[in-house]
Amino acid sequence: MNGSGLFVAILTQIPVYLVWLVGVILAFVGWKKHPSVSLVALIAFVVLFFLDLMALIIDARNGMIGSRPGIAFLEALIRAGAWGLVLTAVFGWRK
Repeated sequence: MNGSGLFVAILTQIPVYLVWLVGVILAFVGWKKHPSVSLVALIAFVVLFFLDLMALIIDARNGMIGSRPGIAFLEALIRAGAWGLVLTAVFGWRK
């Protein structure tokens, strides 16, 4: 597998990565008010990011990255929406 396939695979996951980045930012912003929730959320989003990135790299090394980036991007949009709901549940109703 060449590097461009991995690059395309990473690009298709950008919606999910952006939601996780928002989660990290919200964790830092809410740290003083809710340190426990923020710490758990921060750890979770960082672990999810590295786990996903490592899975993409392993798939690329094994030649398992598909040639359907459109479907992968649609799947990433749906996953990003679901993670957006998680962010709302974790940080949305805190006072």
